[in-house]
Amino acid sequence: MTLLQCLRDARRSYDERLEREQATRGAEDDQRARLRADPVALREHLRQRTRLGRYELLERFGNPNAQAIELLLHADGILAHSERAALRALAGEDPLHPRVGEQPIVDSVSGALTQLAEHYRDVQRARAGELAAAHGEGPALRGALCELGGGGLLQAAAFAELERRAAGDKRASVLQARWREAYTDRREREARRLARQKGLAARLLAVDAFLEQADRLWLRVCPSCREIVYPQPEEQLDEVGLVPAGRACPLCARRDLDSWQPAPTAGGSPTADHAGQA
Repeated sequence: MTLLQCLRDARRSYDERLEREQATRGAEDDQRARLRADPVALREHLRQRTRLGRYELLERFGNPNAQAIELLLHADGILAHSERAALRALAGEDPLHPRVGEQPIVDSVSGALTQLAEHYRDVQRARAGELAAAHGEGPALRGALCELGGGGLLQAAAFAELERRAAGDKRASVLQARWREAYTDRREREARRLARQKGLAARLLAVDAFLEQADRLWLRVCPSCREIVYPQPEEQLDEVGLVPAGRACPLCARRDLDSWQPAPTAGGSPTADHAGQA
């Protein structure tokens, strides 16, 4: 092999490598252009390339912006203007190789995420209102509206479960209403029984004086739902005159219930299922 042939072979290898690199750059430029033009494709690309978990996002962006990013990457369907703007801000200068959470959080990124969080808050608040109209405002919706009213956001999984939980609260409210009605019938009898236990002097007092004592004995409050938990119609006191353990909240099934305390303005009467209203 002559020197000229060696030089030609070396040149051919160089030209082939250069051609491959140019083809790769051209394909990447085409892909960048497609990502910039198609926000749905950009969202899917960011979803696949973002390796930060919930806690890393929270540490990097804080709440509610971290939850807004999580909602954005879990969303499907048509994108709102604030979602498209947030995608562009998160992708940065090179959407093909985004560095979500690595690049400095400049004002444009912070502003886009703030608007995104406001958009999702409006969406979630509207959905909670629709569910309240359909199912009533049970514990799940009260908690969601409280979180949104405080400037927060529901996590993607919690928002996806909101309709199921609201429907479950509505079904449980039927049982709750039956137990409340049964207790209303039982309450005055219990007050009379407590008065008889106190002797002749107590029996001279009005029955109303023992209604609160009956409520304290029989009623419980769920720490999770803040709902009053009424006794089941067949429930009886044990041999030492106490309410037996084991009662569960009809809405969330929690068993470690709190004692009932009358609200200062309610006159000792449990007038609503929700303890905050009693």
